[in-house]
Amino acid sequence: MARTLGADLVGMTGYPEVALAVEHGVRYASVGLISNPAAGLSDTEISIEEIWAVINHAKEKVLSLFAAVVSAEDLNTTDLNTTDRNTTDQNTTDQSDQPDQGAST
Repeated sequence: MARTLGADLVGMTGYPEVALAVEHGVRYASVGLISNPAAGLSDTEISIEEIWAVINHAKEKVLSLFAAVVSAEDLNTTDLNTTDRNTTDQNTTDQSDQPDQGAST
């Protein structure tokens, strides 16, 4: 079905984690690693050994990425107070609670 819709990749869902993070005012990012074709898209059986080989091959790059993100966040954040960060994030990104400007009352 995903191929029919034009998708080249399909990942396992991250939605529940994103929704909970937003609900609690936690910043959230996700990194996906392509380890194997989806079931049924290959003539060979998917093995856990192949998946671990891909993970181990990419491990250093992923760890470097995480270190760079954390380092950049440390440089850009002088106060890690969650309440202040949540207030700022909600004021700039969450407009869902705002009434529709064009709606009549």
